[in-house]
Amino acid sequence: MAGEAKQRCYAIPTVAVCITDDKAFVRYEEIPGRLYVREIPKEKGEELIRKMREVGASFTGTLSEVLKYMEKVREIRREVEKLIKP
Repeated sequence: MAGEAKQRCYAIPTVAVCITDDKAFVRYEEIPGRLYVREIPKEKGEELIRKMREVGASFTGTLSEVLKYMEKVREIRREVEKLIKP
């Protein structure tokens, strides 16, 4: 449709970031039932998507590898929490 903004989104467990032509939004589920959606600076959205792509949307491997993946997800979640709850 004409005038409709393009949107790119990426997600890892409990965190999703969407970027349009001029805005970025983060969706964060702290605990089931407690959902936050906030507009964030587009540059921060791009940075979060880069980090999430490095981590990957899901992971399978040895226990040690899975634990490393989970720690990286927690790091991203902590970063998002700082954006949502100043």
